[in-house]
Amino acid sequence: MKKIDLFETFENAEDELMEDLTDMSPEISDEKLEKLLAVSERNYKMKKEETEGTRKEKYKEDESTVSGVERVKRTVWLRPLTMAASLVLIGATVAGSVALLNRGKMTKTDETTASDIAGDKEALKELCSNAPSHYDKLKASYKVVRIYDDITDVLDAQVEYDTKEDSVFVHRQQENSSESGYDSWNMKEFIYKNKIATIDLDNNWYDVLPYDISNEHLVAVENFWDPKGVFDLDYPWLGIAERLWSDWDIIGKDTVCGRECTVIEQLTDNGKLTAYFDAETGVELKYSYEGISVLGDSDGIEKTHTAKTEFEVTDIKYDDDAGHLITPLEFRQMIEEGGYRSEIREKDRYGNDVDPESANDLSYLGVSDISVTTTTVTSEQTTMTTTTDDTEIIFTTPVFEEPDAENMSFDAELGKIALAMVKKEEADVKFKINMAALNLADEYLEFSVDPEIAEEWDGILCSPVDGSSGLTDKVYYLLVDEPEFSNIKEMRRFGRSVYSANSIDLKRLNKMTAYLPDDLEQGDMISREQLRKIVEYRGKLYKLYYYLGIGHLSPVYFEDYPVIIADRTNTSFRAFIPFDINYNIEPATEEELQFQEVYFVFDTEYNDWRIEREYDRYDAGVYKKLADKVRGQ
Repeated sequence: MKKIDLFETFENAEDELMEDLTDMSPEISDEKLEKLLAVSERNYKMKKEETEGTRKEKYKEDESTVSGVERVKRTVWLRPLTMAASLVLIGATVAGSVALLNRGKMTKTDETTASDIAGDKEALKELCSNAPSHYDKLKASYKVVRIYDDITDVLDAQVEYDTKEDSVFVHRQQENSSESGYDSWNMKEFIYKNKIATIDLDNNWYDVLPYDISNEHLVAVENFWDPKGVFDLDYPWLGIAERLWSDWDIIGKDTVCGRECTVIEQLTDNGKLTAYFDAETGVELKYSYEGISVLGDSDGIEKTHTAKTEFEVTDIKYDDDAGHLITPLEFRQMIEEGGYRSEIREKDRYGNDVDPESANDLSYLGVSDISVTTTTVTSEQTTMTTTTDDTEIIFTTPVFEEPDAENMSFDAELGKIALAMVKKEEADVKFKINMAALNLADEYLEFSVDPEIAEEWDGILCSPVDGSSGLTDKVYYLLVDEPEFSNIKEMRRFGRSVYSANSIDLKRLNKMTAYLPDDLEQGDMISREQLRKIVEYRGKLYKLYYYLGIGHLSPVYFEDYPVIIADRTNTSFRAFIPFDINYNIEPATEEELQFQEVYFVFDTEYNDWRIEREYDRYDAGVYKKLADKVRGQ
């Protein structure tokens, strides 16, 4: 018997009798027949009710609306170069804002199939509008390239989405370049309970957006896993939702990541959009857009800009195939064990007042059962509790407490000591101990590692053999040729030349090193405690081979501006050391200067001053305010 695709042959068969259907294919199962009748009933209702709605006039003006919110903190020198360009890019390509948290979920009883939606636009809209109801877990990697005039924005990201927890984890690495400058980001974000927690891996800080985002729907990743807004003009967010405000058509089928997709196309006067949707789950796996955008400049004169966006999921797994997903509590532990400082400002990135008492509260992610070292800072004293050497710390940045004028001075002697110490820390300790620039020999070690442990390194483990990355069962260490130190003990001792015994930075420095036993052979399994950035093995130092990420500029100190000394006692003082991060290494004006707030203690073991803790204060203008107070005494 000739094979018949019933779902295409009878897609509009609402006028056929059931007997006719069964006669044409006696083997049809009851289950398939029920699906077929459901499609017929839906089509009949559509024709009867004639529900083709009119497009809302308000969306005609969306083309000139800047969509998305910048969530990253750039170094000062990059702000004038790329702030405006990035916002224009995000607004013009309309591809960066995402809705996540107020979705009405369905049970997984929807049995829409690929054949159902082959030529049925309403069936496709229904499938995509309830995509998260078709899976429990999703893990995917994707890439987006956006071009807007001379601006190019490249995003590589990994996402994990748990529909039951309603949580999303994203690790994104992004580069933005144009004729006027270059910028980059390396961030991890976790969306849960209407809150967003962010880790900035380049600048070593974390924060929690200090207000409920349920009505904001702004997250710096694509919404491909839940693309309901593509088809819903009433959806309360701007972004991809605007793409289909005009007519569009289903043009065929294709395959992305081994998944059968329904392909749609939209042609407008401004450009062409092609999108690919997983025919089983409704997840958007690929889209491309090329066209123009007409925007008004600062003088109100309209200008035409070219815009192009290419998005594609490069790997995707659902449910059991997705494996373990990062949980809310694990993300909290990632922050705590990573030693990231808490970034607190008087106002958040959107101009709202921040309550310092509740800022960056991680309790909503769950209660951590790991023992950590914490630093509690008050206006009167510093209390530090310690735990085992193998336990990392929580590093938080307290709200800046401005000292009284009578407790500040331009103490030349202490200022000289403080400046020399932070310069040594930046140039020697951070550079040498972190081995920022090494002569790595061809000799390497290869060990096995538990995939669960490798996963904690977020895909940065690499192979020197073939250059592959994202290793899951092996790790490699390269021999350090002509190292600055002969062993780990010497490295740790060198750290004490700058840091006090209780310094958070010293504890974190010690955490990155480990000793490997001499009887460990290549290919053997190493433990979590042995997987460190620098190891000592049989009398030699080796560095873990991993993706270093995108770096950032070091502070530039200008001796023309005095160090401010505050709260001086016989055993401690606080120093405000001005600095700038300037691409051209040009002296900044006093109004532009940022400063490091560094706490020093007198170390009786070395009979000298050491750094106890330090915080970068990026708010320009505060240093000048403090200096003026000293001058006014």
